[in-house]
Amino acid sequence: MKINILLISFTLLFFISCSNEENSLNNKLESYHFKYMDYPSDMALNLTLDNLVKIHYDYNNKITKRVGGILYLSSGSGYSTMFSDYLYDEVNYSFNQIKIKRKMSLENYSTPTFERILFIDNHNRITKKIIYDQTTHPYTKDTIIYSYDNLGLLTESYRGNLNSYNEKTKYYYNQDRNLDSIVRKKHYGNEPYYDKEKEVFSNFDSAINPLKKLIIFEETFIRALSKNNYAKCEIFKYNGSNNLYWQETKTWDLFYDENGNVNFNLF
Repeated sequence: MKINILLISFTLLFFISCSNEENSLNNKLESYHFKYMDYPSDMALNLTLDNLVKIHYDYNNKITKRVGGILYLSSGSGYSTMFSDYLYDEVNYSFNQIKIKRKMSLENYSTPTFERILFIDNHNRITKKIIYDQTTHPYTKDTIIYSYDNLGLLTESYRGNLNSYNEKTKYYYNQDRNLDSIVRKKHYGNEPYYDKEKEVFSNFDSAINPLKKLIIFEETFIRALSKNNYAKCEIFKYNGSNNLYWQETKTWDLFYDENGNVNFNLF
């Protein structure tokens, strides 16, 4: 009898967990405040806007457009970047690919090429990403390869760029399937030394992560990996001699609606 009760309990927990993850994928997040995501830490608020990134969907709940991005400012402005709703990402789908292209809505203005092609497997996971980026100097063409464990969690990625560096990243999780830490190692050219960066995540809530679909975008990629939502991130950077030269702590106050769902619109 005890064994049967345990089996029933485990089965219920399994289906509840699967149901929660399904709800997360089906949840249609329509906007978020950029300050919660991986935009430049010194990016200025635009005092004429609400500073919310807007997400557009089609009738199948697939993302078709993301409005809002990083506007680079002149050196004399006091800020390197500012939020702008003139910039947007257009998203298109083919059989096993997602293509994302950065555009600008202002007439007679254009933005440097920034295109990404994401390759998707039968489990709806990103296995490869090709990046064409003219915002960098020199012009960058990168490829990122992603690897997963038997639970479907991203465990490793490798980014190759002959013009600048090769980057290997490992992802670690806690027992709740939330990110514990990310460790990146960057090799520059043919140099034998590498720089290392470690991010540690904590202060997770118990609310469903509404960003799962936004894993296709760079700025929301890391938050999309966890089951729940972190409110603290510590960053440590090491030089080629493994000496710590930079440390930063980011914290956020998360807000929730009456149903306990996190609200990334409020900041």
